[in-house]
Amino acid sequence: MKSLFLSLLILTSSLNSAYFHQSREQLLNFFAQNLSFEEKLGQLLMFNINPQALNNNFIEQLIKVYKIGGFNLIGGYQNKNEVIKIISSLKQINQENSFLPLFLAVDQEGMINRLLFLKEIPQKDLKNQNEAYKESWRRGRDLKNLGFNIIFSPVLDWTDKPLDYIWSRTFQKSKEQSIELALAMIKGYQKAGIFSILKHFPGYTQSAANPHGINYPDMKIENLLPTIAVFQETIRHIQPPNIDGIMVAHLKIEGFNEITTQSSDFLQYAKKTLNYDGLYFTDSIGMKSFLGDDTSYEKAVYQAILSGYQLVILSSNTEVSLKIINYLKNKLSEPDFQKIIDSSFKDILRQKLKLISSS
Repeated sequence: MKSLFLSLLILTSSLNSAYFHQSREQLLNFFAQNLSFEEKLGQLLMFNINPQALNNNFIEQLIKVYKIGGFNLIGGYQNKNEVIKIISSLKQINQENSFLPLFLAVDQEGMINRLLFLKEIPQKDLKNQNEAYKESWRRGRDLKNLGFNIIFSPVLDWTDKPLDYIWSRTFQKSKEQSIELALAMIKGYQKAGIFSILKHFPGYTQSAANPHGINYPDMKIENLLPTIAVFQETIRHIQPPNIDGIMVAHLKIEGFNEITTQSSDFLQYAKKTLNYDGLYFTDSIGMKSFLGDDTSYEKAVYQAILSGYQLVILSSNTEVSLKIINYLKNKLSEPDFQKIIDSSFKDILRQKLKLISSS
């Protein structure tokens, strides 16, 4: 059965013309109908891997038992060979247990760096479009050679306030210059064969609070319009079919009842505002600003998926992440949960077909 699925996926990945669009969608529906909800759920989850918590038996459990379809390397990696070994193990175990390729991601944005052996230029030090393109192409090429296919970059949060939490990670230039540099970076990543995930919509701005450790202050949408405008203009110049994905910040915004990454209303606002209906990632759910004070991690992630977020980046705490997965598995008999999982799974599969066709 695995070989049949793989053959059909390879065929599907070649059906890119409008003539074959209907057949392509029929095949996507076929995969959705013939995989278990456990397998589909695993594709919506991105598991954080750190150097201390890793061994092949644990990887095999995550892929074979929990059906995880994406991994994000966190922590700090000093040794290139260690990363190559980890990525190779992930790919090998996945090939033995799944017909779908893995999403393999990393935060390597210039200020936040996981692969310490790679020397990166921070966004604030990029002087022009040519320099931004060369840096992202080199960075993307290095990541591609290591086996990655996703980078969480560039940072599009825009602020002119040096005291804002996100300031050190931004371009620290005008909105117009920031858009130009962002477009150059996205082009460089995509030229290198790396999916570029734009972050953090609608912006960790207007506060010095660190959303990893404390609840981010309540926001008004009008105060976030500068970052929203940078996202809008960047996406308008790329054209939505060529956007790989968007990461959403964990914010409490006036007019939305839930945290943004647990709110279907906010997700619909984002889709309409950005004119983009592709993949939406949550920021890592281990951040304090995701959980707030009102619920458990399990219920919060459940709500994020029900809201329509296709990719949820799990907690850096392995025990917490496993509890979340088991909680979600117990919800798989619910018709509404099944329906949203089917929809999100097909969105992910469309993107993973690009990995198959380019391999």
